[in-house]
Amino acid sequence: MAPEKDQNSEWTASNEVDWDKNPRARREMAREKAKDSVVTESKPPELTAEEKSKKLTELHAEMHEHVKRLVAERNPEQGPKESK
Repeated sequence: MAPEKDQNSEWTASNEVDWDKNPRARREMAREKAKDSVVTESKPPELTAEEKSKKLTELHAEMHEHVKRLVAERNPEQGPKESK
């Protein structure tokens, strides 16, 4: 089934003939269009340098706290170690 002609202003009669005669090309075009839409939908927005820096700082603080907890659980009798 060919798309509606009024949806695309560049539609010509030769396109309609090609569309109807070549189902493989039609399937390939549909696959490419589907791939392109998936890629654009699944791509997260780019972070600015400031946002990246803030996120890394937050992750660093979380990891630091996590390591402190792990050390405290491993050696509870020693207590937290003071850093120099």
